[in-house]
Amino acid sequence: MADLLTVMADHQADFTLVFRRLCLVKTDNSSADGVVRALFDDPAAFDQWAARWRVRLGDEVNGKSGRQQPMLAANPAYIPRNHGVEEVIRAAEDHGDFAPFEKLHRVLQKPYDEQEVISNTRSRRGQKRSSRRPSAELEQTLWETDFR
Repeated sequence: MADLLTVMADHQADFTLVFRRLCLVKTDNSSADGVVRALFDDPAAFDQWAARWRVRLGDEVNGKSGRQQPMLAANPAYIPRNHGVEEVIRAAEDHGDFAPFEKLHRVLQKPYDEQEVISNTRSRRGQKRSSRRPSAELEQTLWETDFR
């Protein structure tokens, strides 16, 4: 696990998105790796880690079976990102519009469950976190971390 954390930090991958999308990666081949690879500024770094991970899973008694559900239960599909919360606050304070707050509240009541939400709450595919851009300029909107 420590090596994955290092690879994510070194290659500017969003930690929450990586862990959630890693739930979808197949343990026996790399056919579904694209959803995670896109999060790294150098996708080959993920490939190297994933190859070692698959070997390790093969050595574990229950490494390949039963992995997805516990991972989905531990890694939320939705989290409140600072810029999204700021937008919710601005809508309420500046315009008296509490609809964004109500939507955020509704989604965050079940952050691990896939939910039908309005499309502007979806993350852009492959969106990476970046300390080089102010939060207000992020293209990722509101709170979803899922892959759709």
